[in-house]
Amino acid sequence: MKKAAHPAVVVRKDPESHRMLQTADIPPRSRLYGLEPYQINPLWSESLSSYLNRLGWAHGISPRDLVVQELLPSFTSKPWLRSSPGLVTVFSRKGGAMSLNGMGTFALEGVTLLKQLTMRSDLHLLTLHSWIGNLPHSRNVRTVPAWCERCYAEWREQGSSPYQPLLWMLQVVTLCPRHKRRLTERCPQCQKQQSVIAHRQDKTRGVYSVWALVGNPIKDNSRTRRRQGNSRLAELGDVRT
Repeated sequence: MKKAAHPAVVVRKDPESHRMLQTADIPPRSRLYGLEPYQINPLWSESLSSYLNRLGWAHGISPRDLVVQELLPSFTSKPWLRSSPGLVTVFSRKGGAMSLNGMGTFALEGVTLLKQLTMRSDLHLLTLHSWIGNLPHSRNVRTVPAWCERCYAEWREQGSSPYQPLLWMLQVVTLCPRHKRRLTERCPQCQKQQSVIAHRQDKTRGVYSVWALVGNPIKDNSRTRRRQGNSRLAELGDVRT
């Protein structure tokens, strides 16, 4: 029994269509995700270091590795860092990473490089250049991150992702303008200061782990301290008797 023959399909190339496809207006693609910054407004806009951390995590890598792979080869304002990538750990703690949020040459260079990599045009709003212009940049920003525990608690209850507002990076800002509570620089669990640029591939360590730890810090921590204090007093009483 003979099988039915299938008609042959001939695909003819249309030179005109092929040329139109080649010249189609295909938008350029960014090397890194064009991650949208949080809260671009004068008071609660995200800081550039916070954006850099989230960008690393969005790619599933350590933010410090992102700095080494994508930013260091192009940095010119800090040649010592480009020539010694191993110093990125010191840099990420108290070695100058916070200046990414400031007004100096390094902040401008960081914005320029991240704009090129993400193809976003609004990243200049994540530094103090958009706030206070050309004032002297020394001593305007902190050396380590600070945060409001109540803000983190509220964002967690609302299901919002954590970020670090640029406002918290200012040396002169010691109180949260929303809650009128003092900003803290130390983790409530380990009592250590946190790095500016995280070294883990997720949020299990660093300033964002504080967001996971605080829960409802104002209420819970105070109650916990009272319970711990009462239990210690009880233990002392047992020892004395």
